[in-house]
Amino acid sequence: MEEKIRQMKLSFRAKYNYLSEDEVEELYEKALMIYLELQYPLHKTVHTIPERNLRGITWIKMCMQEILERSGVSSAVAYSENGLSIRYDSSVVSSTLMQLLTPYGKIVRRK
Repeated sequence: MEEKIRQMKLSFRAKYNYLSEDEVEELYEKALMIYLELQYPLHKTVHTIPERNLRGITWIKMCMQEILERSGVSSAVAYSENGLSIRYDSSVVSSTLMQLLTPYGKIVRRK
């Protein structure tokens, strides 16, 4: 798993070559935090992507891209100029991206 994460970070840095290694790591940590909060809302002891969920790496990469694209305009809800219109919702990542995750939970049973 660690090797796959390392490869993802390297490919991300290659695509966005103006970012430093520290900046890519910071984006990864933010995206990982969002992923864990959405995917495992009841499991606060989960701090990494579980081995059984390799798709989490792809989701985190997509999240890193959204965070990077929205940086600098994070407070913008809508923007329009010369026929170009940009609209963001008020969250850090899009609702479309968030909907790709199904949270893990558990059934509470009475004794």
